[in-house]
Amino acid sequence: MKKTPPEIRILSEDVANKIAAGEVVERPAAVAKELLENSIDAGATRIDIEFKNGGKSFVKVMDDGCGMTREQTLMSLEPHATSKISTPEDLFKISSYGFRGEAIPSIASVSKFCLRSRPAEQPAGTQVDIYAGEVKSVRECGMPEGTEIVVENLFCSVPARRKFLKSDNVEASHIVKLCRLYALALPHLAITLIENSRVVFRSERNLGVLERIGRIFGGEIGSKLIELGECRLGDMKICGAILKPGESFATSRNICAFINARPVDCRAVYSAIKESYAQYLPKGRFAAAFLFIELNPSAVDVNVHPAKREVRLKNEFEVRNFIMDSVSKKLSAYTLAANRPSFKLDESEPEPPIDAAAAAALRQRMHSIPAPAVFPPKRVSPEISAALDALCDKGIFPKKKAQPDKADAFAESSSQSSSSGDSDNPPGQIGRRAVENVELKELSSLAENVAGGKLVQNGSANISGWRYVGCVHKKYAVFETQKSMVLMSVTSALRRVHYQRAMDSLHSGGGRFLSAY
Repeated sequence: MKKTPPEIRILSEDVANKIAAGEVVERPAAVAKELLENSIDAGATRIDIEFKNGGKSFVKVMDDGCGMTREQTLMSLEPHATSKISTPEDLFKISSYGFRGEAIPSIASVSKFCLRSRPAEQPAGTQVDIYAGEVKSVRECGMPEGTEIVVENLFCSVPARRKFLKSDNVEASHIVKLCRLYALALPHLAITLIENSRVVFRSERNLGVLERIGRIFGGEIGSKLIELGECRLGDMKICGAILKPGESFATSRNICAFINARPVDCRAVYSAIKESYAQYLPKGRFAAAFLFIELNPSAVDVNVHPAKREVRLKNEFEVRNFIMDSVSKKLSAYTLAANRPSFKLDESEPEPPIDAAAAAALRQRMHSIPAPAVFPPKRVSPEISAALDALCDKGIFPKKKAQPDKADAFAESSSQSSSSGDSDNPPGQIGRRAVENVELKELSSLAENVAGGKLVQNGSANISGWRYVGCVHKKYAVFETQKSMVLMSVTSALRRVHYQRAMDSLHSGGGRFLSAY
């Protein structure tokens, strides 16, 4: 069955405002956001926000901005009335918070609305009372300079919308988070937030970024942050605070981006922070960052969503790389400075005066000390070399491998392994710094006991300053020293002992060497 052509009509102003209110006024926090942004655009330095029952029954925003005359007050209630833009080109270089002219009429169409405003040059202000989009009264009133807006009984004309709201605590948390972000984004602004006649927080003006974060978000977060100095690249500028290396959070809620002093959700910022902290965070943990980014207004598209929370960047990858480079350099510099040893001088005691005569005598004495003599290595005679080859053939002295086994190592965690034929290690030292005080006799007894499985905790073959921990497959012995953990290859230790005995015998006489074995 064919349908008849439908009748097309123009929606009434009341219906159109309610449709617009569904996009702009999603919840009570959206009301507080729109009114707060209007106060900021009015040049306010102090804004007081009060709400009750999660903002469902009462929201009041009062500022000390420029105010409005009677004509301007009535004009602001008309749809799409704004003082922020005038031409289509202005949409591509928005520098104000509001620009659509939909907030005030949309809020007034779904609530009991009261607007009071007075400019500095007029003795009295103007008060307009509206209920569900219908103007009830317009009269003069006494008030200080600025604007005051009270929104009560939200969604009174569309009660079905109230069913989609969350509990009072959830709605209140959205308002608190919103006000904290704007208080952090604008250091010249003092914001007071009051919930059910209780002051939630007060932000002070002209504070440093770390102090502002500590006052607004709590000292626990502020103590884990370091300040990111101002960085510039062309028209881009960034500053703020980032998380110290070694710290982390369970969620990513502490990553906040402010583009041109506007709290926004930006994929480029989250991606840059995640990439910068990839090597500093364990899996499942997140960083924290409060970044204040300044870009050319023509490179930022704010007209993406009615709530103006999401923005689109013209050069997203360029901004991402700039943020990532700035944050990565700061993290690297902080890590390097934290690991560098520092020596603090005692400034309470003055430095002793330098004796010029003593210094000259010391320099003369240092110049008179002869340089240490360098002796060439002793060459082994052919007879001794033949004797060593015979011992190697009998298995008494192990042959030198063509490629040393990497698994046979005797070293501290920070030193290189020592092989049986390494002539760079001087006699009496094995593993250089790890065992510089170990005697040959002690090492021989220790290695032989480990190889035979006889070494136990605090056993007879104990070396002073070393504590035996255990043995792995009768091949590697593990010791604990005062400075580190030592892993000893038993095979390499025995080879070194045999090598030292052979060298001692060669120096003392070949006959003793042969008779010893």
